[in-house]
Amino acid sequence: MSRYGAGFDMVNTGDAQACGVWVGNSPDYSIHEVASHALSMALNLTRHLSFYDRDVRTRKWHYLSPGVLQQPSKMTVGVLGLGRIGKRFAHLARETFGRVIACDPHLMPYDFPPYVERVAFDGLLAQSDLISLHKPLNDETRNILGAGAFAKMKKGAYLVNTVRGGIVDVDAAHAALEGGRLGGLALDVLPNEPPGIGHPLVRHPRTMLTPHAAFFSRDAEIELRLKAAQNIISFAKTGKPDYVVVHGERT
Repeated sequence: MSRYGAGFDMVNTGDAQACGVWVGNSPDYSIHEVASHALSMALNLTRHLSFYDRDVRTRKWHYLSPGVLQQPSKMTVGVLGLGRIGKRFAHLARETFGRVIACDPHLMPYDFPPYVERVAFDGLLAQSDLISLHKPLNDETRNILGAGAFAKMKKGAYLVNTVRGGIVDVDAAHAALEGGRLGGLALDVLPNEPPGIGHPLVRHPRTMLTPHAAFFSRDAEIELRLKAAQNIISFAKTGKPDYVVVHGERT
């Protein structure tokens, strides 16, 4: 089978392996789209753009209405997951923010770009003024941003999620917003999509939500369709897809 997308958390890869079924995906499309979407969300949060917009629409006209702003060049951005998109995000973020740190225990130290400092997960939480998530959803990462993680973050830090909704415990995120531990939250993905209009994160004044759109551009969608189809064509010709998630058996 060829997964129409990069993530494959919705595929039972264990059963596929046991049954000898090849599984492919399209892991290298829309890299710049997702990275730039995450950076846009980061800039929006750190400059309070959405918050200003909401305040102006309710006749609040003051540069301090959503709170005090930090100078971006003095902020530390943390990247959780330094794969293709995480690295592109880090490359973009280094031009705006003063320091970029990252946690990815599955990478060797030499895989970290020279402008990215390698830290452990707890160090990422404690040092980051903003964290952008770029890890796949699996048993290791499900709800990795939960109550315990939020308690270790800097007070007033920001969080951006453009990967999978299940990585963030949204109830714990809401509690962190209410308690002031999170200064703002930007989500392109949620555990259940779309959320109900009464969902507390939809109604919260310190959130920014987009409709699972980070992957999208006209060019990226064309590239995705071509690569998903090419996996099938390559399997028919060679016995395996171009991008292998599960090694199967050709019968």
